[in-house]
Amino acid sequence: MTPLQNSLTSFTEHLEQNLSFTCSKAGWRPDNFAQRFKNKIFSWLRYNKDAHLESIGKCFSSALDSLEHLPVNFNLETSITSTKQPFAEFLSTAKLVKNLLKTSKSSKVCHQLSDLAVKVAALRYRIEGANGGLDPSASLDEKLYDHLKVVALKWKENQKLVIEHDLTERDLKNLKNVCAYPKYAKLLLKDKLLRQDFFKWSLRDNCAISPLIQFPSICQRLKSCYIMPRLGRFSGDALT
Repeated sequence: MTPLQNSLTSFTEHLEQNLSFTCSKAGWRPDNFAQRFKNKIFSWLRYNKDAHLESIGKCFSSALDSLEHLPVNFNLETSITSTKQPFAEFLSTAKLVKNLLKTSKSSKVCHQLSDLAVKVAALRYRIEGANGGLDPSASLDEKLYDHLKVVALKWKENQKLVIEHDLTERDLKNLKNVCAYPKYAKLLLKDKLLRQDFFKWSLRDNCAISPLIQFPSICQRLKSCYIMPRLGRFSGDALT
């Protein structure tokens, strides 16, 4: 298997031309004749198609994770193309992957589609407008903010491990901060699991939200180490 980030152009061509290939979380490879013949025979099986789409989602998601370790050039005097940063190509390929995943109603594929939306938003905010991404919004979307306050308060009221069940000043500040990332904030309202993770990170553990939005994979590794409550207790903004 070849890591997708090392052969993105070829992977994109296979998507565009509907060529046969095999994916895993570790990477992908073009199919040989025997594999293409096998895929053609079993192409009528819905399970086989959904499993393939799920593997594409996981493979591309893993490649997006690897980009979190790649430095971003914000030198406005240097053109994006001359820096040879792969962000534009990844964003373009992400649209192809998204359209492909949307053809399935499988819950596993839908999960990959949701994960893709989060990681693409993370990439766009991380590289900012200077590199073809998104800049945080300078104005507050009051309607979005009010909606988040309602769901945040409802979440806190049902949490046994949260001492203060009302929204604190810090909670309101975090909710205002996430509204500066409207693309991500709207995903929160759609995705229950994402919303729960965000509330645990920001409202329960008191950690800064910009790292969570821009570096979801790295933050997931931090959460798996169970250090976020301690970090939030002493200095929740230390990650920024």
